[in-house]
Amino acid sequence: MDGKRKAQFDRLEASGYLPTMRQLIMRMATPFWWHGLDDHGHYRVLHNGTLCVLHTGVCQFGVTADHVYRQYLLDKDRFSSFGCQFGGATADPEEWLIDRNRNADLATFRIPDVTLGLANLYPHYPVQWPTEPVREREVVIYGGYPGSLREEQEVAVESPFQTLASAVIQFHRTKWAHILTCQIFIGRFTKAERSTQDWAA
Repeated sequence: MDGKRKAQFDRLEASGYLPTMRQLIMRMATPFWWHGLDDHGHYRVLHNGTLCVLHTGVCQFGVTADHVYRQYLLDKDRFSSFGCQFGGATADPEEWLIDRNRNADLATFRIPDVTLGLANLYPHYPVQWPTEPVREREVVIYGGYPGSLREEQEVAVESPFQTLASAVIQFHRTKWAHILTCQIFIGRFTKAERSTQDWAA
């Protein structure tokens, strides 16, 4: 990243804009994780991903990557004594599935209202739906719960929430998705926020 763009990101950080945005997106996302007996007979978290929730004004739904849901299905078929959670809430992804698309790498789910409180989730309410496409030079922030940072404990799991801010330098549509080309400043990776999830009963 060039010095001018870095200075712009530094100002956004110092002004409190980026820290506020990080807290907002963290409220709209939760770990999508599942657990069971592994091949050695140990009960543990098998894999995890990230689920975010949106409300269009008409319906409420959760979104994750289809490769995450695909891994969930593979693990459920393979391992025994299996459980799944969205944050701290027991979840039934197959029952709640709306649709999935391998090409776009997206899967969507109905999210019952009761799950929001248990998962500590706050839906994102866009000003309009569909939302407007991003534009060049806008700042975008990505956030999620990387499995590589997960720490398992006896009755809880710490899932750090990692964010990354970047600038859009190019945008175009394809049949399946909107493609962003972003200029990423590695130094704008932020220290992961800790999120502890209890095993659901």
